[in-house]
Amino acid sequence: MSIEIKTEKTLARGEKMRKILSIKMLREQELPVEYCEDGKCVWLVAFDNKRIQRIEFQDNSSGVYLLTNEELISETRFQEALARIKSCGERLREINKKLAEKNHGWAGDETFVL
Repeated sequence: MSIEIKTEKTLARGEKMRKILSIKMLREQELPVEYCEDGKCVWLVAFDNKRIQRIEFQDNSSGVYLLTNEELISETRFQEALARIKSCGERLREINKKLAEKNHGWAGDETFVL
């Protein structure tokens, strides 16, 4: 699944800003354990019956939020957040590729008669 961040461009006091309108991406429990437990990763956290959404970034033990829907942020901060998210996405693609090779053929029913 790809990450989708919808924004509205605006100006505030002569500065380029973005309002985060919506975020679509996977949650921590939908991502591979290896991705979430070791290294840089991002995921969606939802609060207040999914009304409030934010992207959380984790780098080993420390975690910070990057973007929250309805938030107004500078274009510079938005681009910095996108760079972190893209880096994490590349890492996730590599992990998914490795897991697909490792788990190839592991599917279907199996019956044991003892």
